[in-house]
Amino acid sequence: MTISAMTLLSEKSGITSVYVALGPVVGFAAIVGFATWYGKRFERKLAQARTAFLQEVGGIEYLPNTAARPSFGFFPDAKPGDQKTPYSYAVQFSRSGYDVLAVEQDLGKHREYKYRYTVEIQIRIPPCPTLWMKQRGFGMVGPPDELIPLSLPAGPSFLFATSNERFARMLFNENVAEIIHNRLKGHVLETVLENGIARTPVPADRLDGRGVLPATDELIAFLRALPQRTWEYAKDHR
Repeated sequence: MTISAMTLLSEKSGITSVYVALGPVVGFAAIVGFATWYGKRFERKLAQARTAFLQEVGGIEYLPNTAARPSFGFFPDAKPGDQKTPYSYAVQFSRSGYDVLAVEQDLGKHREYKYRYTVEIQIRIPPCPTLWMKQRGFGMVGPPDELIPLSLPAGPSFLFATSNERFARMLFNENVAEIIHNRLKGHVLETVLENGIARTPVPADRLDGRGVLPATDELIAFLRALPQRTWEYAKDHR
């Protein structure tokens, strides 16, 4: 082999080595670039969806980095004295005469959760004893230990627990049971009445309006079906 041929072969080999070395770098840069582009695109679409939702409900939005706060809300997982805002995004609005708060919470990186964010609806109600109900098969978490499990005439599809058994049994009539069995089943997966709030999760990974109004309307239908003596009893037994 001549010297010129050996030189050419050496140069080609060197170029090939450079290509091999740069390959992973270029690939990584492409992945980072795509992830950045997709993230910005997702944030734009999320902002657009939130703007449309705000306009639809005529609500007020609340961000964690601003001083303004919703006029009500209950966050049982918030630690006493914690200065961190217990939501990553929230919208307060009125619906059928009720004050409603839609809340998005950032769970961080938890392996036990499917999504990083959760969305919840909260509706302001008169103070009353705690009532917890949940569809069977929706997650494995049961009621808080301090509540009393009980069986109610809404069928076997739901689990119930309460801080006041007399209160819980008093509020359930045929109309309430029908709404729970035929309307809430498959839509409102878990409902809690506590601390002047009725709350239920929304099956969405971000607060962008999806599922918020259907869940709100089902929860309002449940609250309207409760007999008036529900709130009278609560008032007399605070």
